[in-house]
Amino acid sequence: SAFGKRFQVNSFNATGQSYLDPAGKDLLLHFFRMNPAKRISASDALQHKYFTEGVAKKQPDFFL
Repeated sequence: SAFGKRFQVNSFNATGQSYLDPAGKDLLLHFFRMNPAKRISASDALQHKYFTEGVAKKQPDFFL
């Protein structure tokens, strides 16, 4: 998407690990909607799966 290219949400760091998981990307897309009426509210954002399900903690490859 144009968003992904502009903000490099699909980019990977030097170890090949992604900086952002799919739930994080989805939340950012909701925050950056152009139409304020369609933009996610703060209270809805706090209920988003990024916060409710959490992000799996991963040890960076360079520590292995």
